[in-house]
Amino acid sequence: WIAVGNDELAKLRAVNDLRKNLLRLVKIRAWMQLSSPTDRGDFPYRLALKNSKTGEVKTRGPLMEGES
Repeated sequence: WIAVGNDELAKLRAVNDLRKNLLRLVKIRAWMQLSSPTDRGDFPYRLALKNSKTGEVKTRGPLMEGES
């Protein structure tokens, strides 16, 4: 739920929150509609996690709980 107050600033914040949520949904829908390449036996995608604080990208190795 997104709360909407009575003043104009609260309404603008609610509109902004709705817009952000809509963009997230659009991105999810776009990812779900990606077509898969023909099967060549190997998986075409690789998982990589990016630390939001340091910018480090990990594709393997241990991960620690609480890392951003």
